[in-house]
Order: sequence, then C-alpha cells, then structure tokens
Amino acid sequence: MASSLNIDGLLGMLTIRLNDDNFLKWSYQLESVLQGYDLFGHFDDSFVSPPKFAVVDEENVTAELTTAYKDWIRTDKALLSPLIASLLDEALEYVIVSQTAKEAWLHLCDRYASVSRASINHLKTELQTAQKGGDSIERFFLCLKHIRDQLSAANVLILDDDFVIAALNGLPPKYAIIKTVLIARDSSITLNDFRAQLLAAEQTAEARIVHHSGLYVANSSSGVQPSVVASGQGLLPTHSHLLPPVHSSRGFSSGRGRSNGNRNQQS
Repeated sequence: MASSLNIDGLLGMLTIRLNDDNFLKWSYQLESVLQGYDLFGHFDDSFVSPPKFAVVDEENVTAELTTAYKDWIRTDKALLSPLIASLLDEALEYVIVSQTAKEAWLHLCDRYASVSRASINHLKTELQTAQKGGDSIERFFLCLKHIRDQLSAANVLILDDDFVIAALNGLPPKYAIIKTVLIARDSSITLNDFRAQLLAAEQTAEARIVHHSGLYVANSSSGVQPSVVASGQGLLPTHSHLLPPVHSSRGFSSGRGRSNGNRNQQS
C-alpha cells in the first residue's frame, strides 16, 4: 500500500486548512479524499495494525518486525504528512505528540468537534433569531445550514420542520404571503422544496421592485412628479393632475371664483 500512496497527490486535494471555525469543512474534505483512496481506516481505526513481531512458535516471539507491520507503519506515517500540512500553527500544537494517524485524528476531534453546553445554547439562539436582512435567500439559507451542521457535530439534532420555522421567522415582511402559505401546510416540506419556494418568492419580490422602479422613472422623465400612496398590494404611483379640483365655499380655489369676487366689488 505504501508504494502506491501518492502523498503529493493527496496534498494537492487538501485545500482547506484547519482553524477554529471550519472543522466540519476540513474534516469532510479529509474524509472524502482519504476514503476515495481507501485510506481513512488508518484514522478511524477500521484498519487494525497487523502483528508487530514475527511468531516463531506458539509460545515465543522474536524481536523481528513483520513485513506487514512495517508496511502498515510506513503508510500510517505517510498519511500524517497531508494531515499535518492541512493544519494551521495553532491546530498543529494538538498533534505534535501523536505517533499514529489515529492519535492525531482523535486529538483534533477532541479539540475542535466537542462543543460546550454554553456554545450549544448560543448556536440554538443564533438559529432561532437569525434574520435575512439584506442577504440573498441563498446566503441566508447557507448561514442557517452552517449553524445546523455545527449543532449536528455536537450531537444536537435539529429537525427539518424546526429548521423551516427558524428560516421563516427570519424573513422580512415582504415574504408574508409565502410565510403564511408554508406555515399553514398540513404536511412537512423537504428542505429542497422549501429552498426552491423561497428562491421563487425572492425572484417575484425583486421583479415587483424593478416594475415599480420602472414606473417611477417613466413618470419622472415625462415631467410628472408622482406621489406615493399605500395600497393593499404595495406602493402605487398617483399623479396630482388626475385628482379632481377642490372647491371652496369662499371662492378661493379657482380663477373663476376670484373673477366673480372682483366683479361683485366693481358693481
């Protein structure tokens, strides 16, 4: 196995370096690459090391290392190279004493995968109070997913329905219709369908904004100064020249009224 192991090739595929905030991404990358070469067993202990010493009879062993053990150790040590190369200096401190790939992996898991109770509560609060704000739906969705993945790494299960509710609570008022429709559903919705509906609602909202902006620009370029009134379906432009004249009982609202007044005075 050691002779066929291309360390340079592995190093080229490990582009993420471990820090305090990306253990999930880093570990996913490492596992995926090594599983593709059927080598992750050195990290999760599914590849048990062969006997270390050669057996000469049923009772005694010699000090001579077996060929199988030498090959296994060579491969295991070689696998430490890409792992170490993917660590930042702070993370490297936790694997310096490691003698095998498994030891290094466990030390890193103990340091970065374990989450305190205070951190779990903080992540739950973040999930429940996250707001879309000016972010796109895609970015908002990924932010919530990242929080959920962190909780999952800490063995805290967030159901799809709870995830959907958290996302709906973070949407601004212009998504009120889609929020009402999704909350009123009798059955659960998959996250893929949920994401697709939010993206469709986002496109509709953006199209409405573009349409209203176009009306405003067209009216402004024609010399008409639009005012804005609130309606049940959004902001609609109106124009002062379309409004009926206001008549005053004292005759001050039109030129005709002023003319009559002057004629009366002259008479």
